[in-house]
Amino acid sequence: GAKLTLSQDADIAIRFDTTSAVSTARNWGITNSRLAYGDLAIMQSNALGGNPLTAGTARMYFKEDGNVGIGTTGPDVKLTVTGATNGLSDGKIKLQSDKTGWGTITSQFMTTAGGSTALDGFTVSIDSGYIALSPGGGTAMTLLHGGNVGIGTTGPVAALDIVTGSANTLRVARYTGDNDVRFFMSRGTAASPTATLTGDRMLNLIGTGYGATVAGGDRAAMQFISTETWTDSAQGAQILFLTTATGGTTTSEKMRIQNDGNVGIGTTGPLSKLHLV
Repeated sequence: GAKLTLSQDADIAIRFDTTSAVSTARNWGITNSRLAYGDLAIMQSNALGGNPLTAGTARMYFKEDGNVGIGTTGPDVKLTVTGATNGLSDGKIKLQSDKTGWGTITSQFMTTAGGSTALDGFTVSIDSGYIALSPGGGTAMTLLHGGNVGIGTTGPVAALDIVTGSANTLRVARYTGDNDVRFFMSRGTAASPTATLTGDRMLNLIGTGYGATVAGGDRAAMQFISTETWTDSAQGAQILFLTTATGGTTTSEKMRIQNDGNVGIGTTGPLSKLHLV
């Protein structure tokens, strides 16, 4: 049987007191029913020489239903971690490995307040409104509260904003069948789409750059444009090619493949299979 059993019809507590005079020294205690019968708490005194049971803080709390709290006495899931408002220590879970030859490898799941800096791992910022993935030495991916996703940037300005210094910005691979990249455009909403209208740009591929002081505009583009209001049996479309002359900033159409198959260079209304102006 058990080597030591403590039993009584009231709270049961064990105290661990220190005789150290160091100002940061604290007494500890374990009590089985600090707030409710069936719960168990590990307590720390709030001051040197203090009583951890009557003037202490629950550092870890085990509820009768099996939920565990760190920094809270009211865990509502299997593990709840609550941190004080002190910058990078807010609600942080840290996983660290010291495997020989690897050095220190740290991963952190952190909920921040006050605009705290994201560390390696997974960060959720409450007031700044973002989620960041930082797998090692910097933020690799950011999701802002408005829905914009940034890869290689913490300030995405579009639904998907990719910033990279490597050669390949986007790679789509498939090893069987056709490799399709499909863009969809309609009127209405995602829940209730309506017909694409005449003149709608279903896809606009744009090339732009940076001048001496500001970003340039749309200087080269390929546009996929509907030529009628779409039905299930009528879905006309054409492709336009736009460029900008050297030494200028005005972008204009240079070629189009019309919905009837006619190709125009220097004209927006080709009348034959190849119409040059």
